[in-house]
Amino acid sequence: MDKLVETATPTSAQNDQRSHPAAAIILLILVPLVIFTPSVLRDHFVNWDDEGQLYQNPDFNPPTFQSVMKYWYTPHMNLYMPISYSLWGIVSEFAGTKPDSSGIALDPVWFHGLNLLLHIGATLAIFAILRRFVGTIWPACGGAMLFAIHPIQTEAVCWASGMYTILSGLFIFLAIYQFIRYAQSRGKQAAIHYLIATALFIVAVLSKPSAVVALPMAGIIDVLLIRRRWRTAILSLLPWLIGTVPIIAILHRAQPAAIVPNEPPHLRALVCLDSTGFYLAKLLYPLNFAADYGRNPHWLRSHPMASWMAILPIALLALSVMAKRKFPSLLAGFGLLVTGTLPFLGLVKFDFQHFSTVADRYAYPGMLGLALVAAAALSRWRSTPFRFIAVAILAGLALLTYCQASVWHDTRSLFTHNLQVNPHSLQAHSNLGFLDMSGGNSDEAIEHYRQALATDPNDPDANTDLANALRGRGDLSEAIDHYHRALQITPDDPRIENNLGIALAQSHQYEQAVREFQAALDHDGSNPQAGKDVRADAHTNLAIILEQAGRPDQAAEQYRSALAIDPHFQLARMGLNKLTQTQNPQPPPVR
Repeated sequence: MDKLVETATPTSAQNDQRSHPAAAIILLILVPLVIFTPSVLRDHFVNWDDEGQLYQNPDFNPPTFQSVMKYWYTPHMNLYMPISYSLWGIVSEFAGTKPDSSGIALDPVWFHGLNLLLHIGATLAIFAILRRFVGTIWPACGGAMLFAIHPIQTEAVCWASGMYTILSGLFIFLAIYQFIRYAQSRGKQAAIHYLIATALFIVAVLSKPSAVVALPMAGIIDVLLIRRRWRTAILSLLPWLIGTVPIIAILHRAQPAAIVPNEPPHLRALVCLDSTGFYLAKLLYPLNFAADYGRNPHWLRSHPMASWMAILPIALLALSVMAKRKFPSLLAGFGLLVTGTLPFLGLVKFDFQHFSTVADRYAYPGMLGLALVAAAALSRWRSTPFRFIAVAILAGLALLTYCQASVWHDTRSLFTHNLQVNPHSLQAHSNLGFLDMSGGNSDEAIEHYRQALATDPNDPDANTDLANALRGRGDLSEAIDHYHRALQITPDDPRIENNLGIALAQSHQYEQAVREFQAALDHDGSNPQAGKDVRADAHTNLAIILEQAGRPDQAAEQYRSALAIDPHFQLARMGLNKLTQTQNPQPPPVR
């Protein structure tokens, strides 16, 4: 029998025999329900991927078998996670409702409720893992409870579009649990556990590609906790390693992160240490959480004094190595935290790194490390004062999480709070600008967009949003300048080309406008807004200019092309009907 790390004392083992895990399981279910349910019942969707992923996604409004199955052979919004999209499709079947004042026809309660149920499932999987190493119920329960209610988990649970983080995390933990059972078993039983673990690993990766972290996490547990040889652990995980190669290739192709600049190796290493230190600081000092911290490589270069954060992981690693004999779970926990967040530490670039390398949701798998350390500490130090301190800490975390969950009520609440934490948040200013623009407050919207550009003058979306707002106010010259700036950053973007064409037409530069509309038609009509083909807009805009130029036949052809792309496009339909009636007037009725 392989030796476990934390061995219960005879007294604790006797107490554990008298206890039953049902009480701990009920507690692990009820506490997250109490903390998060008020938020689940009140929270709306937020304009932060929810629109493209869910409530404006025509594939889910309503879902069909064909609309959901397409996610198995094509990425969406730079993500390939067909199991997550399939689950969203199933939930959308039940979440359909009457459109509200904003035209949203999906009830967000279903999606927030799904996140909470999955999070509770992940918590119970953590509890099962911890019991394999701690040996007693209540220390394992304490570690799992820390995982369940730490404020850093609020983003994953309260953000409807964050479901794939929790779903993949659940399968990661289940795969690791089965791998542990395999490593601690022999013969046919071991083979069964290994096959189940491998199947769960595949499901986790198909829920979110970054779930490949299950591989190094299982290796850390195998070597440091189960204490098998490195060679044995590597051979056991070799099939998983081979299977990750095509997954990483798909992920790299789907998310090339072209807008994120390439950094030299020494800066990537510094970013990695800084990100690890940031997560450690947030876990130990759980205050001031936000959706966008703005802590990207450019920010780190501009704030060299902030690099002191890199000292934290180095110091903790040194402490973990020194304490390896007396408290081996500390080194294992640190390793799980690092490997669990590895794809997002900055060693390789990814799309969101344009805004921030760090995000609360990225810590979800790595939270197993903190739960392990907490459970091992509760098992090792069992004095009454220590237990009271532990309960007080958990109660304080529960209160902080309850308050943080209310921040996710709606888009304005989320990003207003974000500006309190990070006044220079590009995401916060852009989203608040969108809300102000939608509400007719163009002056406030323009100010938010200017603040966003003050943070990053090279952000294409902020340049485009500001240009749209300026065009709506009639400041065509400055709007055209920002459209050109956006196209310099992301050339051949059909959205920007179409909007630039509108601004040029409004300023009576018709030849240049036609060139931009035609340029927009040269692409595949892709648009981050799900289901929206820019070519229908470009064809219609060309038709309007041709109609004004006295070329009705060519204008009618453009209207028909727009309707071939989008048969429900009312502007094109009305334009074509008007031309048809003009060219074929009806005779007056006979009296």
